[in-house]
Amino acid sequence: MGDFNAKIGQGNEDCVGKFGRGERNERGDDLIDFAVAHDFKIMNTYFQKNENKRWSWRSPNHGTRNEIDYILADKHNIVRNVDVLNQVNVGSDHRMILENLEDQTSHENDLDNLNNNIIIPLKEAAKKFQDRRPSDNSKFSEETKNPMKKRRNLKPPSTVREKIEAAELNKTIQKKQRGDLRNRTTKTIEDVTQQDRGFKAAKRKLDQGKLQFTRVLQEDGSLTTNCDGMVKRAREYYHKLYSSERPRDHLRQRENQHLSHDFPEITACEVRLLIKQMKKGKAQAPDNITLDLITDGDEPVQVSLVTIQ
Repeated sequence: MGDFNAKIGQGNEDCVGKFGRGERNERGDDLIDFAVAHDFKIMNTYFQKNENKRWSWRSPNHGTRNEIDYILADKHNIVRNVDVLNQVNVGSDHRMILENLEDQTSHENDLDNLNNNIIIPLKEAAKKFQDRRPSDNSKFSEETKNPMKKRRNLKPPSTVREKIEAAELNKTIQKKQRGDLRNRTTKTIEDVTQQDRGFKAAKRKLDQGKLQFTRVLQEDGSLTTNCDGMVKRAREYYHKLYSSERPRDHLRQRENQHLSHDFPEITACEVRLLIKQMKKGKAQAPDNITLDLITDGDEPVQVSLVTIQ
């Protein structure tokens, strides 16, 4: 699922259904190539909808509407419908995409049992040690969270007045968010200064949770850790990538090839690595299990997660 900024249109590729919308652009060709190479189906194009149920992006002046957000699936036989949600407003010019899947009860019962063996102990442990949890480390204050909550509950604006109010609310939220981030930065620097620590310590604390490049492989095989050198290497790489005139026919030839799905099983080491790379402080799933709980569960939880494949 993603905002691909691609227009698929009509096509005779195996990955495209009969109900593509608009004319295909260059990004549409790229998305087709990606889907063919990985044996995906672009599910939005397999279900017939009226015009108001197809577009997922609207220009600021409301004059242009395009379908540029898609759901790709390799197990397309379990997808029963793809629709556009018009009742959720998050202050974006995009609309959310909803996918309905077939209920595979027999298989899901086994997964539910495995899932409950992990979720129930985690919830019990969280309840037992909830008083020991650290204070809220959110970047935003309650004064900022309240209008954010109000925006989530707003219905899509239908009148000019409602559109103006929604735009003003977005401006207010952005202003408050910028102020909170500035205050957080200032407080972090003050705390580090009082502890007689340097600027690098403050920067490390502010950068916690961010994925940073510390070194980049040069074209000749050597490594560079210099910031300007890494930026230069990235610019060269992408310039070469997007200037390539390599034909795409070699990807389209894979349409009728059988792709093997005999993938190796996921290991506990891979699970640990993925958990370590995930950002903390994100919204919890419907089961109310946060990343903090999984991380605090350490190896027993991580090993248990391997069984759910």
